[in-house]
Amino acid sequence: MAWTITISVLRKKLGISPLGVVPITTAAALLTRLVGATVWFAVLPPLPDTPSF
Repeated sequence: MAWTITISVLRKKLGISPLGVVPITTAAALLTRLVGATVWFAVLPPLPDTPSF
């Protein structure tokens, strides 16, 4: 959401066409999720082998 707003607002200053906002926003969202997942899995502690009740 923040990427969409930021790119839409700065579109004219960056010289991006209205149709160019869509792929750039999509790529930014995918990159954000990839980085978030990488950090999540790097920091997440390993799960126990046996369930604890």
